[in-house]
Amino acid sequence: MGHTGSSLSRATRAAQLQRRQDLLAALCATPGALDAHDTVVLVDLDAVEARAQELWRCFPYSTLHALRRGACPAPGLLSALEAGRFGQRVDDPAELAAAQAQLPADRIVGAGAGRTEAQLRALVEAGVQINVDSLQELRWLEALPAAAGPLHCLTVHVGWDLRPALQPPLVEGVDASADLAAILSAFKKRGALRGLALAAHPAWGADALCAAVSSLVALALQIEAAGGRVQLLDLGDLLPVALAEPEPAPVQALIDKLAVVCPELMLGVLKGRWTLRTGVGAGVFARATAVITRVGSTRRVGGRSRAWCGAALPEDAVEVHVHTPEGLLKRGAHAHWDLIGALGPSAPLAEARYLPPMAPGDLLWLRGLAVPCAQGRGPIFGVRSHGEALSLISLRPAP
Repeated sequence: MGHTGSSLSRATRAAQLQRRQDLLAALCATPGALDAHDTVVLVDLDAVEARAQELWRCFPYSTLHALRRGACPAPGLLSALEAGRFGQRVDDPAELAAAQAQLPADRIVGAGAGRTEAQLRALVEAGVQINVDSLQELRWLEALPAAAGPLHCLTVHVGWDLRPALQPPLVEGVDASADLAAILSAFKKRGALRGLALAAHPAWGADALCAAVSSLVALALQIEAAGGRVQLLDLGDLLPVALAEPEPAPVQALIDKLAVVCPELMLGVLKGRWTLRTGVGAGVFARATAVITRVGSTRRVGGRSRAWCGAALPEDAVEVHVHTPEGLLKRGAHAHWDLIGALGPSAPLAEARYLPPMAPGDLLWLRGLAVPCAQGRGPIFGVRSHGEALSLISLRPAP
């Protein structure tokens, strides 16, 4: 058994290496795609589409999945994925305008934190659904003429103790514990306020997310018991992404856990008590991008080997691979390297990675980014598998 597992593991690694080399060869053959110091983003279209399909398999068909526009590495992907089924979640006026050009108002959700009164008014005038971020926004909303049709959600955060110590605090939503009286009053006074939206972070993990959803449902029941009405529950980004893992957690595992922890949710949806909405931009696009960049220079600094390149990433990559300028796997005596990108030594791409020797012109393959990467204005290519063959699709040409 051990020999078989080892052989399978070697076969998998060999297939992954061949895939990388084929893609790098295709990039090298594309004029202008990967010049010296350039950086290219690759989007795994197969993974994105598989996650999108998983949402439709696991959630009730009536659920509106509003893909977070800011999490999408290339706007063109949104049009391909929507196909009449997805919505968009927008955070600023530019995103709103772009979404209006593609979708009807009832499939656009105005979300985000720190909006001005003018931005809130623009959302109302556009007739889109709004996730009200604070009690201040709620007061502004009450002073504006209500648009007919869309139901708005009050964004709440529940259970601060659910947040992992290393995760940044949430910057949006009303404190469901401290402001309970104001929340109950708002659902009685504001006719268009008929939903609750969960402020959550995908890095919470399945257990914390299930506990938060359970608290959200309990709040909805409390609102209804106090004479208010709740028709819509927005579960936010929802899909957990473990930062230390190369892949997001499967949706089905989360739904199965929710069925045990919070059976009232799906029961209420199936009976028509509530409708569901999610904002799953982060979960659909997470870990789907890889960054390819060339080594610009190498040197020894303070006894450490360092390689400089043009990439500027918001976080460390899970995997780093080194290839020759022609796309072949780089070999040689491994040593510890620091990778320095466009953000400088204060924000290294990776520190003390055990890598083969590097020289200017070598290609770095950075994979496993939890935050979808659009990497400035450089070219973006989608990657699609056709059996053993691969195809590159230009999602954004080089400027």
